[in-house]
Amino acid sequence: MASPTRRLHAAFAAILFAVAAAPVLAAPYAYLSSGGSPHTLTVFDAEARSVVAGPVSVGDYHMAAAVSADGERLFALSRDANTASIGTLTVISVTTGQVETSFAVGANPQDVATSPDGAKIYVVNSGDRTLSIIDARTYAVRNVPLPMCATRVAVSPDSRYVYVACLAQVARFDSQDNSIVGPIPLVAGDTVIALAPSPDGGVLYALAVTTSGTGRLYTIAAGAMTISWSILLEQWPRALAVNPDGRSVYVALSTIAATGALASINTETAGRRGTLPIPEGPRSIGVSADGRTAYVTTFVGPVHIVDLENGSVSGTLTATPGYEQIVVATGPLSRIVRRTIVEFYHERLDHYFMTGYANEIDDLDRGVHTGWRRTGETFDALEPGRSRGAGGPVCRFYGKPSAGLDSHFYSGHRSECDAVGRRFGDAWELEAYRVFDVTLPNLVTGQCPFGTVPVFRLWNGRTDSNHRYTTSRALWQAMRDQGFIPEGYGNEGVAMCAMAPR
Repeated sequence: MASPTRRLHAAFAAILFAVAAAPVLAAPYAYLSSGGSPHTLTVFDAEARSVVAGPVSVGDYHMAAAVSADGERLFALSRDANTASIGTLTVISVTTGQVETSFAVGANPQDVATSPDGAKIYVVNSGDRTLSIIDARTYAVRNVPLPMCATRVAVSPDSRYVYVACLAQVARFDSQDNSIVGPIPLVAGDTVIALAPSPDGGVLYALAVTTSGTGRLYTIAAGAMTISWSILLEQWPRALAVNPDGRSVYVALSTIAATGALASINTETAGRRGTLPIPEGPRSIGVSADGRTAYVTTFVGPVHIVDLENGSVSGTLTATPGYEQIVVATGPLSRIVRRTIVEFYHERLDHYFMTGYANEIDDLDRGVHTGWRRTGETFDALEPGRSRGAGGPVCRFYGKPSAGLDSHFYSGHRSECDAVGRRFGDAWELEAYRVFDVTLPNLVTGQCPFGTVPVFRLWNGRTDSNHRYTTSRALWQAMRDQGFIPEGYGNEGVAMCAMAPR
């Protein structure tokens, strides 16, 4: 028969997976919108629903914009109004709203994307059929020839693959060995206007305009680069966005400037979840990191704030009509206050403990509580209540010795915290609702958002229940070799997401 503690822990696991479909707590606070005419960029704070910086001039003819993985910089792509062969990428600080630098890319640039690891910026240039690969630190530019014209670009979540498209063709560029797969043909006459990978990188979505003026959404198996399925859309497509949970794709549809809708597509069934009318005609879409909110620009009106859970417009951002593109991002991280979490180990107990409280760290270092020593492992979380919307609270429970426990349990998921306190209050005592803040991973895949790293949670599987939390994959494997059990989201048991090392 299983021990009471093991049965208790099995119930913990049941709670964890029962709440796996609940919304992620973390949400971005800065929203960046690019304007079409005049050719400027404006930075919005979505909480205050007001302009933070701008408008900032970005060149003669604005083409597209992308934000850095850490949310600190905006990259605005433009070309000369008279000479299409002159392409420029302008770097703007989100914090100050000032232009930091600008430099030349390829001829007649069309689109820009950044790698999730923050290392590269990619620009596709239709004038000379090249892919500009730009070092995000030095801004050094290397132009690689492509076997096709290219007007759209997207980067895989693992930062390895760069997808490019032009007309009815899509190809995959491997950033590690510079090899190219494709181009693969789509329906003749279709013109791809947007590319977006799924959060787990297994699927590439391509949105195209058909010869009849309607739309078509393609789902492409990213590994094999083959079309899995496609669906027809009844109106002219304008933009594409993928929910971070991977289960929905959103398409802006607008036949004319005065009418349109936001369509939600179920990625598992290829069926329509719903359609929200946008009378002013949607032009572009940005989705928040928690997947709850979409920001939709329009041809002749303000930016609509859409509640994706309820399928309704919940508010607006006052803006000049005609914004061509909206870029949604967490950041800037320089405004977020970090808190270092330090790990300790007790050899006799064979227990791990982590804390971000300065007094607890000092007590353990001075031997006030005997037997504890630092392991040398740390990670950066966020200061409680000072994460600027980029994180949510982590609760801490203490396992009572009277229940055969003497350990701590942490969770960044509000529903899990509530369920543990409600169901196991006789064994686990809530010490603090908010010891530090973190971002949560995708609750299906365990993938962490840009600018963060996974924190794995592993359980010792013993009656003296103890967990270890680590960002090290080497330590994850070492603990697995010792019999520890991964516990969290995705196959590896990701419990939360820490800030990427600076």
